[in-house]
Amino acid sequence: MNKILMISECYMRLVNIGQLIKWRKEKKMNVKEALEYKPLLKVKEGEKLKSEYIAEYDENEGVYNCYSTEKHTAFFFDERSGNFHLMPKYNVKTYSSEIEDKRNDVYKLLQDVLKEKQEWVLKDRRTGNGRMQYYSLFNYLRIVVDNRNYDLMFFRMAINKNDKQVECALKSIQFAVTVNESSCDIYPETLQESKNEKENEIPYYYNPDVSFEENDKIVDAFIKFIERNEENIYKSIEK
Repeated sequence: MNKILMISECYMRLVNIGQLIKWRKEKKMNVKEALEYKPLLKVKEGEKLKSEYIAEYDENEGVYNCYSTEKHTAFFFDERSGNFHLMPKYNVKTYSSEIEDKRNDVYKLLQDVLKEKQEWVLKDRRTGNGRMQYYSLFNYLRIVVDNRNYDLMFFRMAINKNDKQVECALKSIQFAVTVNESSCDIYPETLQESKNEKENEIPYYYNPDVSFEENDKIVDAFIKFIERNEENIYKSIEK
């Protein structure tokens, strides 16, 4: 193991410990608190965001009534991961198919790019397991570099804790960098494009200025997002 890699791992262990202490001090959101939030669901069609009706869910447990069967169900809020899931009342299979096709296309492009980056590991991440069923709406891609997770999502999440409002935009691109799993604690406050990336601050979400239709630009923006974060980490180590 080379010296730089050893220093990097030591640095990230300290980051892990700091985040763990921070998260333990913070009170994690539970289902009861999450159900107090007003959901706003949108879908990106071309350059416009159109509003979409959200499916009805149980006010006490957050179970989506229309997606519940003997084998599967869907939850408004997953307390285990700390994430909201805003399910559309209509067109769920259409949106799911469009997102799944896009994710598969981008996955293939990333595979080609990563042939030159042997230390980066590409993973196909699927939301929901066992009884939880979200179709393919919230599946995403992940690249692991050392112990850092870089996620490419095909939906955007935002939260305003003061107004108790949570938003989701399907068919929109969002990036995240985390050490542990992400959650609503670090959702951005807006669905709009981010003005700047956050240097030396992990974890965080980032809304790139790319269209859902632009496969090559999505991949290019994601790779540059990872490279800039990795460069900032090494700059911090060298200080």
